[in-house]
Amino acid sequence: MSIDLDVFSSSIAPGANMTRMHGVSLSMVEWAIKHIMASGKVKIVDIAELNPEYDYDNQTAKLATKLIQTIVHFV
Repeated sequence: MSIDLDVFSSSIAPGANMTRMHGVSLSMVEWAIKHIMASGKVKIVDIAELNPEYDYDNQTAKLATKLIQTIVHFV
């Protein structure tokens, strides 16, 4: 499973490589992660497109951490 941080709105992921005004909500991605991880079929996970140079107050890094915590819950 690959999670691209570009999918989120720039308001919650300012440090994504290609920011966008409108994106998918965190709750929607967490819902998808929970259902995908519950399948038991996931072997590898990566989170892509974090650019620390543009990340304001580590918002995007904190978002990635939250996603990792959601994933690890199922391991």
